[in-house]
Amino acid sequence: MQTTPCECNAPGWCERHHCFKVLELMEQCQTSQLWFERWERGEGPCLPIDQPVVPDQMPGLAQRAINFGTAVIRHVASGLQKVDQATCDTRLARCRQCSSCDTDRMVCRQPGCGCSLNVKAWWASED
Repeated sequence: MQTTPCECNAPGWCERHHCFKVLELMEQCQTSQLWFERWERGEGPCLPIDQPVVPDQMPGLAQRAINFGTAVIRHVASGLQKVDQATCDTRLARCRQCSSCDTDRMVCRQPGCGCSLNVKAWWASED
């Protein structure tokens, strides 16, 4: 049941927050005022597409979509299992230390990734 002013009707591009949201993130935006307000401030976990990236370091949009789609498949295959808060925090701390981490947006710039770390860090299938 929707309890926020979220305008999304389906997963995908969110015009209001200018990012792509998978089903789980869209549902969070629709049902959690806390998460909705984070997106309103530009802090919600998603991959902004309209922000500049360093072309030779960040995979292109198509490759990022493929990489994220592959991660989603692994996540679904694992039964959508998530890690606990401590594990997520450890993963994000490790990512922040990596030179490929865009710490402003928490996006991995590795050619084989390009995903939002705030999303994938929670997935048990990702390490």
